[in-house]
Amino acid sequence: MALVDHEGLDALTMRKLGATLGVEAMSLYKHVRNKDAILDGIVDLVGAEIEVSPGDRETWQGLLRRRATASRVVFTRHPWAIGLLESRRVLGPNLLRSLDAALGGLQGAGFTIDAAAHARHVLRLAADID
Repeated sequence: MALVDHEGLDALTMRKLGATLGVEAMSLYKHVRNKDAILDGIVDLVGAEIEVSPGDRETWQGLLRRRATASRVVFTRHPWAIGLLESRRVLGPNLLRSLDAALGGLQGAGFTIDAAAHARHVLRLAADID
């Protein structure tokens, strides 16, 4: 993730990553299937930076506001992450935990699962607005 933050997403190649880590590019394949697996992992690391635990007695409005603010902070720090996140089909454990916390918090506030999913989608759109 540091390589992508510093040099941009286009700079991420197996060769460049290997050089950054001090290993041959081919040795990376002992640990990951391919570059897509690395991209999935990077997106999940970004997801880990977004605060997911609900506050005590937090309203659904407060939950959405806090998550939108936290997402914006993280995506400002990693501006390449939004496009990458939207291009991935695999959700890692951090992103699943984040999604579960958001939907669970909204359901706990009385939202149906459909309404919670819709609100979560609106939250994602709000994070993309400059």
